[in-house]
Amino acid sequence: LSDRVGPRNTLFASLGAMGLAMLALPLIGSLWGFYAFAAVFGVAYGGAFISWTRLPAELFGLAAAGALMGLLSTGTNLGGAAGSYTAGYIFDLTGSYSPAFLAGAALLLFASGMAVFLNVPRRGVQEANG
Repeated sequence: LSDRVGPRNTLFASLGAMGLAMLALPLIGSLWGFYAFAAVFGVAYGGAFISWTRLPAELFGLAAAGALMGLLSTGTNLGGAAGSYTAGYIFDLTGSYSPAFLAGAALLLFASGMAVFLNVPRRGVQEANG
């Protein structure tokens, strides 16, 4: 999909789908509903991950891609650690995970909107570096 529509559009759609799925999460009341959430969120996460690994090379060239992927991975892991702690803290304060899910949905939808502003060059990675 990313090869056909481009990594920016794939990132936009994937983050948007993840945000909408997370927005619906507090409303899910059945196991099958949770399965549907997991399927949508998981497929969308896969699309976002492909874009995250492709965009640094396309935006900044192959020479910078390794260092940028290291920074992105570090940020992603720190965010995951902080997010799980924060969600637990929100649960302790409110007795519900719903505010944490809604905050996560808002961040994902914001990130989806920001993806529109990525200026991906039309030339391929090889041309950008050689």
